[in-house]
Amino acid sequence: LTSGDVAINQQDQVLGCFSVQDQGEPITIGRLVFNFSFSGSATYTALTNVKLVNQNGTVLAGPTDATVGTLSDAVVTFTDTVSIPVGTTQLTLKGKIGTAFATNDTIQAWTTVTGETTGRSIVISPATALTSASQTVKAAALSISVGSTPIAQTVIAGSNQFTFANLILDATASGEDIRVTTIPVEYTVAGGGSVTDLTNCQIYNGSTSVSDQHVVNPASTFTSGTDLGFSLNSGGVVVPRGTTVTLAVKCDVRSGATGTYTLALDNTSATAFAGATGTQSGSTATNSSSFTAGGNVMSASTGGTLSVTLDSGTPSFGVVSAGSTGVNLGHIRFAGTNEDLD
Repeated sequence: LTSGDVAINQQDQVLGCFSVQDQGEPITIGRLVFNFSFSGSATYTALTNVKLVNQNGTVLAGPTDATVGTLSDAVVTFTDTVSIPVGTTQLTLKGKIGTAFATNDTIQAWTTVTGETTGRSIVISPATALTSASQTVKAAALSISVGSTPIAQTVIAGSNQFTFANLILDATASGEDIRVTTIPVEYTVAGGGSVTDLTNCQIYNGSTSVSDQHVVNPASTFTSGTDLGFSLNSGGVVVPRGTTVTLAVKCDVRSGATGTYTLALDNTSATAFAGATGTQSGSTATNSSSFTAGGNVMSASTGGTLSVTLDSGTPSFGVVSAGSTGVNLGHIRFAGTNEDLD
């Protein structure tokens, strides 16, 4: 077992793993004692439902709760009779880590054995303590940031479902999958625009709207620079642990709009954000206040523009014979901005 992450308040988290190589005859273990050391302030009461499982998933001992340790923070004692066959057996400790643990805390073990046939004492090698790889406790966690795209640009008034911002939901530091049900998005208007210029605002996951049951239409009483509260459809959006999900914020732009518009994240609202929870523990995600503000300014225009210039490939003065065909008289460059032009 290598070092890894374990989640808070979930059953069957891997706490440690040991390899037992039995030579000669099967052995019977009547008592197994494992010590646990914690780097944080949690006590033995936060370690429960611990069991010993082999490589086939069979429960060999437990579940049992930890007790106070004398040489460590907690002790788990199995009194079940465990038989180990000849060969190599992988023993894995699994249990539940309570909410007294904080993000970034750790594990250890071993016991007495006798031969199943002879009843004689068994020589254990090595005789020193065996230590499993440490496991890092990770609570439900989510951070949200605004993507660098779309860049600041001009949007044509009358456009439908224009992407104003991409929100990156990051659960790479989480101990479990995160369910997001609400997202506060800061809406700022300037340049002579009105807060009602944007309508039919929705959150998209790819090409699918995940908030079409709760479309947002800013009212005339809305204050620029404050939050639009987006509620996601039933079930929300699940961000698997260790991954990121990008959601797009799209709105329709009213015909005739000429202002500037920014949809971003509001750091002042981040500390109160409770719209993300662990899918298994149900705990509110920590670090959800790690919003990274930003957002690019989109400028509305009533139409595109067309520029016509003489291209640099136009030939200079020359002499051609009368009656010639296909003569290159010049190159004209047409350039459209802000929208496609016919």
